Amino acid sequence: MGTAYASGDWRVKKGKESEFEARWVEFLDYTRTHSGFGSALLLHDQDEPQHYLSESDWDSNEQINAWRTSAGFEPRFKACVALCDEFVGRGYEETASVTTAEVIRG
Repeated sequence: MGTAYASGDWRVKKGKESEFEARWVEFLDYTRTHSGFGSALLLHDQDEPQHYLSESDWDSNEQINAWRTSAGFEPRFKACVALCDEFVGRGYEETASVTTAEVIRG
């Protein structure tokens, strides 16, 4: 499969949710110009209004690392983190996929 993922677990400061969402979109507007980027999602927890999960898919871990070390990454990332009480980032690789048509294991 080869797809790599960057993921974020965001705990946003109370009252900063709308501003965080706008900054995240600005951050990913920059991100989408990078080689290997596929798509990204920002998920808002229905039970905890200050909790968000983000996920972006990439062609490889090397391309994620190139993005993270690019000149524009740090200021945009820090602008998002500044609105949070807590952030944890992780990297993942795809090991299985389920669609309406089939189940695929890596």
